[in-house]
Amino acid sequence: MFSIPLPLTDPISIFLLVLLIILLATFGTKIHLPQIIGLILAGIVLGPHCLNILDNDHSFVLFGKVGVLYIMFQVGLDVDLKTFKLQKRHGILFGVYTFFIPLLMGLCGGYLMNMNVAQSLLLSAMMACHTLLTYPVVGKMGINDNKAINIVITGTIIAVTASLLIIAGVTSFERGSDNSWSFWFRMVTMTLVFILFLFLFVPLLTRWFFMRFGDGISQYIYVLSIVFLSSLIAQAAGLEGILGAFFAGLVLNRFVKPTSPLMVRIGFVGNALFIPFFLISVGMMIDLSGFVQGYEAIKIAVVMSAIALLSKYIAAKLTEWSCGLTKDEGDIIFGLTSSKAAAALAAVAIGLSYGIFDKNILNGTIVMILVAVIVSSFVTERSARRIAKVMHNGQGEEQIKGTGRVMISVSNPQTVRNLVEFSNLVKPNNSSDSLYALKIVENDNEIKEGYKILSQASTIAAETDNRLHTIIRTDINIPTCTVACAKEHHINDLIVGIHQKANIVDTFYGRIIKSLIDETTETNFMIYGLRNQLSELRKIVVIVPENAENELGFVIWLDRVHKIAERTKMDVEFVSWGATLQELRGMSQMFVNVQCQFVEQDLRQNSLIDNMTERDLLLIIAARKSTVSYNSGMERIPQTLSRNRKCSFLIFYPQQQSVGSESWSKYSATKIS
Repeated sequence: MFSIPLPLTDPISIFLLVLLIILLATFGTKIHLPQIIGLILAGIVLGPHCLNILDNDHSFVLFGKVGVLYIMFQVGLDVDLKTFKLQKRHGILFGVYTFFIPLLMGLCGGYLMNMNVAQSLLLSAMMACHTLLTYPVVGKMGINDNKAINIVITGTIIAVTASLLIIAGVTSFERGSDNSWSFWFRMVTMTLVFILFLFLFVPLLTRWFFMRFGDGISQYIYVLSIVFLSSLIAQAAGLEGILGAFFAGLVLNRFVKPTSPLMVRIGFVGNALFIPFFLISVGMMIDLSGFVQGYEAIKIAVVMSAIALLSKYIAAKLTEWSCGLTKDEGDIIFGLTSSKAAAALAAVAIGLSYGIFDKNILNGTIVMILVAVIVSSFVTERSARRIAKVMHNGQGEEQIKGTGRVMISVSNPQTVRNLVEFSNLVKPNNSSDSLYALKIVENDNEIKEGYKILSQASTIAAETDNRLHTIIRTDINIPTCTVACAKEHHINDLIVGIHQKANIVDTFYGRIIKSLIDETTETNFMIYGLRNQLSELRKIVVIVPENAENELGFVIWLDRVHKIAERTKMDVEFVSWGATLQELRGMSQMFVNVQCQFVEQDLRQNSLIDNMTERDLLLIIAARKSTVSYNSGMERIPQTLSRNRKCSFLIFYPQQQSVGSESWSKYSATKIS
């Protein structure tokens, strides 16, 4: 008779079962069961303490460790550093709340359970720290840049760092007083090495690597190597590896753009494989039999769960009241910070290894983690959904009316990637079906080559989970055909690459682009010239002509600048003069989470462009002839750009005629006089 030995030992069977668990957990969301809970419950049922189908062997330990490092790395990577600086004061305040309140309540809980000093300190560290297990929910809802989220990130840095230092201190004293001095000396030395490596060496190495290796696989392997090397150095310093992974995410933050293919790969691999493995392994650690053998484990579990949830709830509500947040923002702070995993498991593991804790504390800790994760999952998902509904209100109406479509005109295979990636920066939020690519050929003999370049563009768009609509046309009049296609598909933004000069007498724009400038009055027309990698750019310098505020597309191009800056995490510097500069200052409320500066300078002087560097994106708001903001002095800008070949540039011709729903009337309520 055919029999299957349990627990499973065949790698193929184990991996298949894990994949099925992940798949079933995804289906569980249809009945409002968070995927995180489903994975942990599956680990309990199938683990060694229940059905014994899966054993918590080295493979689960390996993938589980990678999973928790991945979570902390993604948290650091998703931090909006601009908003982080803006919310620094509130974040520090929350950090104080979310560390000291659980710490004090943990000490009281230890006293009630007759624990000694070492036990109470470890328990307090477990209460004070938290793991942002439910953070992926925030990313799925698209609310990463919310004020409350950035407050949580700052508070997490403070609470986790302080908690891990307490755990390290308890470990030192338990090893013996003779080794205490040497331990702290080694810890301080290795911490300095960790800081120098991560904050000085890694940025230089990353910049060098990304400039020379542009393929996604090499960059992904490099990023993971930095994460695990940082975690290893952190462990050598006596800290926890999760701290190294978190800070690695912060350092690599500016090199990995939110809309880049690399970011998509990082999120896909982690959410599809490593993080689910970790959550299943957490469930496999729970031994339910300990709760039927006596009341001690139940008592400890109840006390620990109550302290863990109540202390974090008090800290979240105090932050809500102190920082003027909404109820939903206060709830999401509680939801994100109430879950525990990595540091809590590290603390209980240390306690067991040194005889500080017993099996009852272990079972109580696992139950506390399970209860906290369940509460965290439901609270985070509910509050995140409400916040997202407020943040994205009206977005669906915009997409239904057909606005926000972006089309690139492709001709040179070498510039296709730049155009596709840039079009992803100006498309509507949470829209994966608004990108178009047009290839115009002059005769049927070029059609095969045209399909080849369009296929290349589609592949690049797919790397960022975008569907690219491809269009091929046969026509000898390229400008007229381009405009006709834009009208046919209701395109709002048309993007072309910079013209390659055919000979010495050829102009900067070329014949085709000059014709497109005149004919695209119903479309935002952009001429894009990327001379350095997008990840290397740090600042957008926006040159705005006088009277630009009186043009139809004023607020529309401001919206595009905001999208580009927010998605590339670049600062913005507006350069103009007179009433136009004052109007731009008044419109700064549009630039949420973007750091803006305003410089007064007569744009008829081209010295500003001459001083642009390879880290600047020069964005010129141009004007067609016979328009209100047209200035003959700005006609000299192309010649200046021909001299300065270091900076990347975007020349933006806003639409002049209202089409669809995206018109001046749509934004009139936003405009400040």
